[in-house]
Amino acid sequence: MALSLGFEPRNLLTARVDLPSPAYDDEKKLIVFSNALLGKLHELPGVEKVALAANPPFMTGWQDGFLPEGAPEPPPGQQPPAEMAVVTDDYFFTLGTPLLRGRSFQPHDTKTLRPSSSSIS
Repeated sequence: MALSLGFEPRNLLTARVDLPSPAYDDEKKLIVFSNALLGKLHELPGVEKVALAANPPFMTGWQDGFLPEGAPEPPPGQQPPAEMAVVTDDYFFTLGTPLLRGRSFQPHDTKTLRPSSSSIS
């Protein structure tokens, strides 16, 4: 019996990079470093796809509560949890994770710009 992992592990390399604090506590410095790293990794011989994530597959990020639009406010501490992770726009494409619904992340998707509902199917 084969179990789908939800991504393609063959020819996949993951690495951990710990950036020193406080030098990289600033979001702008993190973005500059991340973009430079992505560019250098793309240039390596044999590299076809590159993405960055706060955590590799199967390593949890953090949980936060959410409230679906139109839902009544639940009692304190009873919001449904959502697992969250920080990833670059090509993350799912790089891992070979099929997109079942909606659209992939785009470079202009940020924490301050919410995608319009018409762009999600």
